[in-house]
Amino acid sequence: MKNRWIYGLVSAVVLLLVVWACSRTEDTGNSKSKVDITFFAEKSGTSLKNGNVDLDAILAELDCDEVLLGEDAAANYRLMVRLTGPNAFDETYFLAFDAVGGGVASELVQLNADATYSIERFALVQKIDQNGGWTVENTGMVMATPENNSAFMDYVTESLPFEFTVGKYEKNRIEIDLLCFNQQIAPAFGFEWFDYDIVQGDEVCVFINCINENDQENYHQVYPADLEAWVPSDVNSGNAYWDIGPNYTVENNAITGIYPVCFPLYAPAIEMTDGLTLEMRPAFGELNNGEIIYSDVFMVTIPQSIILEYLGLTSYVGAPILIDEVRGITVKVDMAPDPSVDNPRFIHLEYLNCLEDPNDPGGSCETAFAYNETYSSCFFNYSYLISTNRWGWTNGPLASSGTPYEFTMLAGAGGGQNEDPPQCHPENGINAGTLTVTYDGSSVSLLLNISSAYDLTEVHVWVAEGDAGDDPDPRIPHYEKNNGDIVYTLSPGKFTIVDEGLTDNNWNDTLDGFNGGNIYVIVHAVVCPALPQ
Repeated sequence: MKNRWIYGLVSAVVLLLVVWACSRTEDTGNSKSKVDITFFAEKSGTSLKNGNVDLDAILAELDCDEVLLGEDAAANYRLMVRLTGPNAFDETYFLAFDAVGGGVASELVQLNADATYSIERFALVQKIDQNGGWTVENTGMVMATPENNSAFMDYVTESLPFEFTVGKYEKNRIEIDLLCFNQQIAPAFGFEWFDYDIVQGDEVCVFINCINENDQENYHQVYPADLEAWVPSDVNSGNAYWDIGPNYTVENNAITGIYPVCFPLYAPAIEMTDGLTLEMRPAFGELNNGEIIYSDVFMVTIPQSIILEYLGLTSYVGAPILIDEVRGITVKVDMAPDPSVDNPRFIHLEYLNCLEDPNDPGGSCETAFAYNETYSSCFFNYSYLISTNRWGWTNGPLASSGTPYEFTMLAGAGGGQNEDPPQCHPENGINAGTLTVTYDGSSVSLLLNISSAYDLTEVHVWVAEGDAGDDPDPRIPHYEKNNGDIVYTLSPGKFTIVDEGLTDNNWNDTLDGFNGGNIYVIVHAVVCPALPQ
C-alpha cells in the first residue's frame, strides 16, 4: 500500500519557520534564567531556492497547502523538533500549534538563556497509528527541513543542523524553510536517521495483457505468467530480489482468473534511476496433465519515469513507452475504473504475440539441438522436473575420456505447435552441422561447425557435472533463487553459455573447473538459411 499519510502531490510549498523568545527568571536565585521559545511556521511562497537541481520536477509536484491551516490541522499534526544543547541536552518535542495570522504558533518550550542550541530535526508530522502516542516511531513526516550536504539542501536558506543562541531579553527570530515531503524522497533530504521500511511502505502493482497472434482482434486477452522482480544491475547474479509468483488462479485444471500483482520496490523510487526489471515465465493458458505449460523466460525493464508517475511523484501522463521493440512491449500508467480503491493507478504492460510458438525463432530460421542416438534423451522425458513446451535433447552421461564425443545438430526435429506437449522426432530433423565435445575431467571444450547452407546466429550451451537424479538434477538446466529454491528451466537464456549476434559458422568455447565426474550437455543453436554471397 502506498503511504496514506502523504497528502496531495501537486505543487511545492516552502514554509518559513520563525523562532522567537521571551525571557523568564525563576524564583530561586541559584537557577539559570529560562526563556520561553515559540516556533512559528508560515507559508513563504512557492519559489525554490535553486532552479537547477534535478529534483525540481518531483518537488514541484508535492503540495502541502492545506496541511497547516486546514480545519483539522491542529488536531492531526504536530511540529517535531529535536534540539541538542549544553550539558548533553538532547530532547525531541512534538508541539501542538494554533493558527496565527498566515501561519501557526506552537506551544511554549523552555530553554536556558544565553545558551546555544542546535536544531537537529525539524518536521511537520502526523501519527501512523492513531491509537499510539506522539513518538518518532509512530509519526510520519509531511514537511521537513533537509540536512546539510543532501540533494535538497540548496532549496532552503539554512539546512540542518542549525545552531541558534537564546538571548535573555531580546526577541530571537530564526528563519528556517520547510519543504513538502514524501517518503520516497527521504534519502534526498539526507535523513540517515529516518527509520522507514521501504518494503512495507511502497509497492507497485502490475497488470499484463497481450495480443494473440492467432486472434489479433482480441486485444485485451489477459496474460497468465509467473514473475520475479530484479534490481537491473543484479540480473546476471542469479538472485531476484522478490519472487512475485503467478498472476493467475487455477480451478479444475483450468486458469480461471488473471489479476494485477503487487510487490515492493527495492529502493526509494527516486534512487531507481535504472528502473525495475521483471522476469516473466509465460503460461500458455492451458494445462498438460495438471501441469501448467510455460514458454521461454524473458525480461523487461520498467523505466523510473513510469514508477514515479505511478506513485504520484510526477504528473499523470498515461502515455505508453516502448520498452521491447522486438516483442512490441509497451508500458504505461493506467487509472483503475473504480476511483475509490486504495491505489487508483497501476502499471500496465501490453505486448504482441505472447502466445507464439517458443520453438519458432521467427522468420525462416530454425532451432537446432545437438543429438547422438547413444547419449541423447528428449526433454519430454523430464516432465516430472519441468512442464516441457520445447523439444530438444539433453546429452549424457559423458565420462572423462581422451576420445571426443560427436553430435549432429538437428534442426526442425520437433512436432510443431500442434503437438501437445512437444516431443522429439530425430527422424524428421535436418542435419545443420556437427558438434564435438572433448572432456578431460577438468575442462570441457566445444566445437560447433554449421553447414554452409545456413548462417549461425545464436548458440546456447548448458554443461553440468553430476549424476542423474541428483538434487539438483544436472540433466535439466536450473538456477537457484535468492530464497534457495531450485528452478528448472528450458529457456536458452538461462544456459551456462549464451552467445548471440554471431556471424561465423565455426564456433568454439571451453569451460573449466570440473572435478572428473560425469557431465551432461545441451547445445542449442539458431540457424538461418544462408544469404547469397
